Amino acid sequence: MTFEVRIEDPPPASGFDIGELLLTCPLTSRRSTPQPNRKCYMVYVELSVLVDQAVSAKINKTINPYVLPSGSKVTFDGKGDLAVLEFPDLNLTQSLDEAIHDLRDILASSVETLQKGASEDDVMLGQLRDGLLSSEGI
Repeated sequence: MTFEVRIEDPPPASGFDIGELLLTCPLTSRRSTPQPNRKCYMVYVELSVLVDQAVSAKINKTINPYVLPSGSKVTFDGKGDLAVLEFPDLNLTQSLDEAIHDLRDILASSVETLQKGASEDDVMLGQLRDGLLSSEGI
């Protein structure tokens, strides 16, 4: 899997610092360097935004890069239908379909993790589910 979420504290509810989003190169297994002093705030919600942007790129052939607090972002190469995953110390270019698949996978596993400790009407869970629903069938 291209993306990984490192969780420091079990998620009992929304609105706290969850951890970091890491990028792993599938060919070399090289991981982006964790930045412990620059953790991503609400990284799961940010993942949902990245899914929405990747889906929009597939449909509209354009993307506005969303920069995570750690400086990471996903951009789109419209010439070759490629997504460029840019982390501070590691870049990975893959097909847009692969990027959508990888982002959806980590988002789905994030929803499962959050459901263990949160109520069903949790705001963050609702946003994550919306992100997954928006990318179905793409």
